[in-house]
Amino acid sequence: MIVLAFDPSIATAGWAVLRAPPSGLWTRESVVAIGTIRTEPREAIGNRLMILFDRAGEVVTEYHPTSVVIEKPAYPGTYRRTAIRQRSGAKSGAVMNAEDMRLNAMASAVLFAGAALVGRATGLSVRERPASTARKSARHQLIASLIRGIETNEHERDALTLALLEAMDHRLKEHAA
Repeated sequence: MIVLAFDPSIATAGWAVLRAPPSGLWTRESVVAIGTIRTEPREAIGNRLMILFDRAGEVVTEYHPTSVVIEKPAYPGTYRRTAIRQRSGAKSGAVMNAEDMRLNAMASAVLFAGAALVGRATGLSVRERPASTARKSARHQLIASLIRGIETNEHERDALTLALLEAMDHRLKEHAA
């Protein structure tokens, strides 16, 4: 199983490709590729979304994943809860304004469409997965051994974590069946 995961953002979308090992032992060799799709803030929104769409399709074509998962973005309705949590001292990352959330939701939809369009001919499974409720630092500890010695940014680590969780869920479903 090869899982491609995207951590969507209009400015910097991370992606990771992970190959599930037959033995079940996750190693650095399980990480096929990690990357980032960057768009320029000065570009028109339509151009930025087209870059995300095109690059998502290119990554699917290049790595032939069996499954694609995209982190479900925070939507404007969640902004108030996030802002309150932030003001109360809880560590939950940067607070985005409602416009940023809308743009990231559009980025997520475009990545989804780009991956689905290219993968349609092969019956590729593309779905959204809610962000983990675990703190980001704890999530990143899950993958620390997989990327030891590989330089990554936060978006790439989020994508790799998402790919790992998706692959592990798939393996659990296979064993339960």
